[in-house]
Amino acid sequence: RELENNDSLEWLQAKQQYSYAKAEYALFQSVVNLNSSQLKKKKFDYDGGINNLTDLLNHQISMHRDKINFIQKELAFNRAGLQLRYLSGQLLKDTINISLIDIPYE
Repeated sequence: RELENNDSLEWLQAKQQYSYAKAEYALFQSVVNLNSSQLKKKKFDYDGGINNLTDLLNHQISMHRDKINFIQKELAFNRAGLQLRYLSGQLLKDTINISLIDIPYE
């Protein structure tokens, strides 16, 4: 019974981690999309003389930092999904069969 409780606790934690990672992934995906739109506006304002080059470059730096965060959140989301697949036993069913013929001789 204790093993069942530990397994169910691990499953619930994995589900919670997956839900959290999915929400963060969606949030940062929206942030990246918003930054792209804002960058277009900043470029338009720079071309019109409203903003200076420093503002445009600072926004681009911020945008790249947000893209790095987005990639990290995507990795966390994929890891959480993989953990759920592992705990459910789905990974055992989805194995890839590689024959020796497909592997080049080195």
